[in-house]
Amino acid sequence: MPQKPLTDEQLLETLRLYSEYGSVKEAARMANNGAGINRHTFQTRLSTARDKFGDGETLAKNLENLAAKGYEVPAYSHLTKTIHGEPIWIKAKKAEMEKKIQVLKAESEEYLKKVEQVRKAEVKAKEEKKALEKK
Repeated sequence: MPQKPLTDEQLLETLRLYSEYGSVKEAARMANNGAGINRHTFQTRLSTARDKFGDGETLAKNLENLAAKGYEVPAYSHLTKTIHGEPIWIKAKKAEMEKKIQVLKAESEEYLKKVEQVRKAEVKAKEEKKALEKK
C-alpha cells in the first residue's frame, strides 16, 4: 500500500529542523520530537520540501525575491517553536537584522583572530619543546 503524502506541516518542520541544525544527520536525529528518523528518509523529505516550498534559502532572501522591483521588505515575522515545543513569533525589522549581522561578523572576526593567536602559540610551544628535546 502506498505511503500517505507528507503534510505541509511535516515538510515545513523538515525545513525548520534542517535550518536549525545545519546538517541532514543532526536534523534527522532531532526529528519526530527528538525520537529521530532515518537519515535517508529525512533527506527525501527535505528534497520534497524544497521542491514544494523553494530552494531552501533563508527567509529574508526569499522575502527580498518576493518584493516588487523598486520595493523592499521592511520587516518579517516567522512562526517557530521554543525548545519546549511552544509556538513563538520572531519579528525583526530589516535594519535590526542588518545590525545584528554586522555585530556577528565583527564578533566572528575577533574570534578568528583569537583562534589564530592560539594556533600560533601552540606551534611556538611545539617548536620550543622540540628544541629542548634536542638539547
